[in-house]
Amino acid sequence: MFTVSLVIDQLIDQLITPRLLGRFTGLRPLWVLIALIVGTKIGGLLGLILAVPLSGFVKSLLDEWQVIPDVAPAEEEDLTQEVASAELAQLRSP
Repeated sequence: MFTVSLVIDQLIDQLITPRLLGRFTGLRPLWVLIALIVGTKIGGLLGLILAVPLSGFVKSLLDEWQVIPDVAPAEEEDLTQEVASAELAQLRSP
């Protein structure tokens, strides 16, 4: 009976928990396991607790960073001229 309990516990810890944490954070289960291992090695119990939320935070930052399009220099120059002309028009109006 102890063996069955041990097998069920390991299945929950190794398969189900990383998938659930991955769904909540957007991380793949492999990355959840890696984050847990690295967090434990670096910070012990506190690292274990903070590893998955910090990994999810870093992932969301990287996702947002990749989505932001670069502004082409020509577009930037046009915007600068538009802003300058708008400010000049405001200064001239009474």
